[in-house]
Amino acid sequence: MKPLTIKLQVTLASIIAVTLFLIGTLLHYGINEHTHKLENNYIKAINIQLTLKDSLYHIIQIQQFITDAALTHNQDSADKALNHKDKVLELNTKLATIAPNFSHQLQLIKQKTSQLYDSGIEMIDAYTTQNMNAGNQIMDRENTGFDALSSSLTKQINNLMLTATNVAIQSKQQLKAAETSAKNGNLLISIIQIIVLLSISALVFLRIIPTITRLNNNLTQLASGDKDLSRRLTIHKHDELGAIASSINDFTAGLDTIMSTAKQATQRLGKITESFQHGATKASTGMKEVHAHTDMLATAVTEMASTVTEVARNTEHAAQIAANTRETTIAGERVVSESVDIINTLAKDIDESATQIHTLVQLSEKIGNIINVIKTISDQTNLLALNAAIEAARAGDAGRGFAVVADEVRSLAKNTQDSASEIEQMINQIQTASQRVSTSMQNNIDKATITVEKAKQAGDSLKQIASSVVELADVNMQIASASEQQKTVSEEINRSILHVANIATDTLDVANQVSTSSIECAQSAEEVSNLISQFKTTKLAS
Repeated sequence: MKPLTIKLQVTLASIIAVTLFLIGTLLHYGINEHTHKLENNYIKAINIQLTLKDSLYHIIQIQQFITDAALTHNQDSADKALNHKDKVLELNTKLATIAPNFSHQLQLIKQKTSQLYDSGIEMIDAYTTQNMNAGNQIMDRENTGFDALSSSLTKQINNLMLTATNVAIQSKQQLKAAETSAKNGNLLISIIQIIVLLSISALVFLRIIPTITRLNNNLTQLASGDKDLSRRLTIHKHDELGAIASSINDFTAGLDTIMSTAKQATQRLGKITESFQHGATKASTGMKEVHAHTDMLATAVTEMASTVTEVARNTEHAAQIAANTRETTIAGERVVSESVDIINTLAKDIDESATQIHTLVQLSEKIGNIINVIKTISDQTNLLALNAAIEAARAGDAGRGFAVVADEVRSLAKNTQDSASEIEQMINQIQTASQRVSTSMQNNIDKATITVEKAKQAGDSLKQIASSVVELADVNMQIASASEQQKTVSEEINRSILHVANIATDTLDVANQVSTSSIECAQSAEEVSNLISQFKTTKLAS
């Protein structure tokens, strides 16, 4: 029969231990669940007892307050009896929730409590409105009387309390028995688990530890002996530890081959290290030259970046000046536009004034016509006055008074004629001045029209200047943007050159380190060769 391996032995022991643990856990859970259920039943029975006691207390209080109200006619006692009745009904509802198996008894208690209270109220009313005999009859009435209902209700609650007490006692006994069974079951499971753990420990100490000890002794001899890689471990059992010993033997054989090969490799490594050291020296010299040139290039790029920064700053200043010029041009254009509006308004006013003056000239001509009429009338009046004076002279003394009137009329006609002549001269002057003003107004209108045209041309020129300034600002912004991009590129080139310089420096350092490391590598190769030569190995063909 093939012996069991250590893995199989440990696996079987572990399966047994886990199985027992699961069984113990399930049993422990089942026992605890049963115990918890019994404990809940016991607590429930106790709660039923306490609730029934409270109900009995409130029923007794109903009896006392009803009796007090019947004897003293005190309404406050009747109200208190009602409160205790409500308490009994509330407790009855609570009991119906926690003890549904008592629902029939609880329903009877609820009905009799209401009947007891109603009978008490009837008894109080009889004592109050009738006489004591009427109240005593209600109190002593058979089955439905106050005393009969009180006795029946108390007896029924006591019987229910006795049932609940018996249930509580039975639940407590069952709980104690379950707790005892749980302790015994847990003790038994613990003993079985301890036995299994001791069995696994015995397996480890009696089967595995001795084999590991022998394997360790053989490895110690291999490690602390004469470093003979041809030595092999002895295999006693074909289990996992035997497989480990076989693997160590295979490893030792492979190491024997590796060490033999390593001796030849260290010799070749020495020659390669010398060549590598020579190349590292040349690389170090070349990196020094690269570092020097990158420093010069970095300085040149830094100066170029400074120049580009100055150009960008000047371009931004020019763009700002162009922007200011554009704002000034826009303001001038706005002023010219306002001036054009004012001149147009002035031209309209001058035109209106010319129209008024022309009207004045026409009125002056009409006044001249009227003056001519007045002069004609004055001439005729003067002629009539002369004729009247002649007729008065012919009449002699009889016409002397009429002659005086004729002189006055002639004098008035002469004054009228003189005034008409003066008015005519004034009107002629007004007409002449009006014509000159009208001509001047027309000239002003023509000049205002020309001024408006010139102002419009100036506004158009300012618009063109503003457009050109905008284009100039855009060009300046483009130049500034290009300069900024050139500056960014220059800075990026500068950073790249600095990065290259740093890389060249790092490469130079690495080359120096490589040169140093090649020397150390040669020394290490020599040390490795000396160490490998300490092992006894089989010789390989070259």
